[in-house]
Amino acid sequence: MDQRVINFLQGNKVELIQIYITERSSKGEGMLMITKVGEQMNVGYMAYYEMPEELQQELLRKKENNPKPSIIYFYVCSSPDNAQLFEIDLDDRN
Repeated sequence: MDQRVINFLQGNKVELIQIYITERSSKGEGMLMITKVGEQMNVGYMAYYEMPEELQQELLRKKENNPKPSIIYFYVCSSPDNAQLFEIDLDDRN
């Protein structure tokens, strides 16, 4: 993954978690979408019902493998051919 993306995630982790929590409470279950466009990072939230079916299935598999309610999900796309779904456990934010 691109080092600028890693730096962005590490440097803004608390703010990204806060965005996720706020959006989830208003839009329902989903994931934070973080996309690198040129030199800029775009952040948005996608509710489960808005996701393409393959992304819904990937999220369901992750949730089945780790059903803790404190887990949140970030979908990070650093280039058109490099995207990853990350889990963050809110009980372990250190």
